[in-house]
Amino acid sequence: MKLVIEKPVTVITPTIGSEKLLDAITSVATQTYNCKHLIVIDGPEYYDSVKKVCESINTKVNVMITSSPENTGKTGGNFYGHRIYAAFPHLINSDYILFLDEDNWYEPNHVKTLIETIESKNLDFSYSLRKIFSPTKEYLCEDNCESIGKWEIFMSRNSPH
Repeated sequence: MKLVIEKPVTVITPTIGSEKLLDAITSVATQTYNCKHLIVIDGPEYYDSVKKVCESINTKVNVMITSSPENTGKTGGNFYGHRIYAAFPHLINSDYILFLDEDNWYEPNHVKTLIETIESKNLDFSYSLRKIFSPTKEYLCEDNCESIGKWEIFMSRNSPH
């Protein structure tokens, strides 16, 4: 299915400004589907490191940076980006909202494939499984373990499940 009019898409990335953020931003910038990229800084103490990463690239993507007033994701040595994922979609005016951790990246047709799947199958949402790579970006395996629960390739709102 070829979309005639691209619907607005925003990608949310919570971050503390690690060196891996550059790969995430670059992967959104090189999508075959136009996206806005919202970088959510987890607390003001990370602003300078995120700004440094964002200034180091030249991208066609509309990168918007916002900072939470206090640290909500990185607590006790762990990062709970899902708190940001739960809060920020309520503040975004886009037809589609995608989530991307700062230490992950999308393949160039990822967004287009998700949107075309949703549109052509009349779905409420879509998700994809991950591929696992080494720190040197060597492909290791698919992340399709049983811990993600029962899943089917396509399930529509008209599905009997």
